[in-house]
Amino acid sequence: MLLIYAFYVKDFGVQRWWFNYYAILSALIVVLALSQAIYWQLPIIIPALGVRSYVFYIPLAFIMADVLTHRQMGRILRFLLWVSIPVGILVLVQFLSPVAHPINKGTSDDVAKRFTVVQDIIRPYGPFTFTAAQAHFGAMMLAILAICVDGRRKYEISIFLLLISGFSILTMGALSGGRTYFGFAILVVTACIFSGFSVSRVVDGAKRIFLVFCGVGVFLTVFIFVFPRSFAAMTERQLAAQSVEGSTVGRVLNGFYEIVDPFFYAPLFGYGVGAGSNAGRSIMGTADAFTLGETEWARMVNELGPIIGYPVFGLRVLLVVWLMRVAFSANQRTSDGSALILFGFSGYLLLAGQVTLQNQLLAICWFSVGLLMAFARLARTPQ
Repeated sequence: MLLIYAFYVKDFGVQRWWFNYYAILSALIVVLALSQAIYWQLPIIIPALGVRSYVFYIPLAFIMADVLTHRQMGRILRFLLWVSIPVGILVLVQFLSPVAHPINKGTSDDVAKRFTVVQDIIRPYGPFTFTAAQAHFGAMMLAILAICVDGRRKYEISIFLLLISGFSILTMGALSGGRTYFGFAILVVTACIFSGFSVSRVVDGAKRIFLVFCGVGVFLTVFIFVFPRSFAAMTERQLAAQSVEGSTVGRVLNGFYEIVDPFFYAPLFGYGVGAGSNAGRSIMGTADAFTLGETEWARMVNELGPIIGYPVFGLRVLLVVWLMRVAFSANQRTSDGSALILFGFSGYLLLAGQVTLQNQLLAICWFSVGLLMAFARLARTPQ
């Protein structure tokens, strides 16, 4: 990442419209993090990790938007499709293996703490250290697959690669075992349909909507008939979760409501940037408890404090709204729905995903946002 930034500054400088805003935000977070570390006597690695989570990855998205060409974007998309094939195979092997098998090992040897869909059926981790990253990667790849189907000729993607990687990506989803994947999949499908209805050329829109419904049909066929054990396990898991937690939608909304709680209880300048992250809790010996909140919004305000936390949260919301506007405009003006389709995944992840909690989600978030911004710019750029 540092090399990417160094070469970007060398070749393009830093006089970009976004840099001043980023510099102000970064300086504010760094000063706050160091002040909190002194006040709360935190190990220096905790504010360092916090600064990394809050500001270090942000320039990556804007750099991708600035420099990627049509040719480079095609290479990235083909690379992602090829990568999805071994990941899909790994997920399949993990799903078919016993929970205690070494291939299903996460960050510890403790079998009891491995996440399962139901008893004796693992929730695959893929190549990651936890199931959340695999679920998000699978959902991102679903959006990438839709983009590649829509722009196959433009990005020079062969039918062979599309079919093999497509089945692998659908396998990842069918065996994900988590509601996170299916929630994001619904958002991606909704974005695809919306991109069809809002496109400037009616024929392109009708074709896109037809392909979406075909894709949903293929996925349901794979999920129900090719992997019936996964379908049965996921159905059982959902029914069990609803009986304990209530409505799934209600559980999601609770994550938004919890942003109010820190206003009454958190110190004005927070408990420490990075203190509520997975790494921060592990360092302080509280890894088994979400001491500053399990949901992203509440944890942000607890870490940053109400005075700075709420404005930073507001900036994050504004960025999501701006990205939605950029993606919608690109689709409406050029009939290129790539940015809008990817927004189905990136929008919610950036808005409320566990970006400042889990390192792998942090990387997936800003990488996908960078792709989205690059798609929007390339849609208006002649090949």
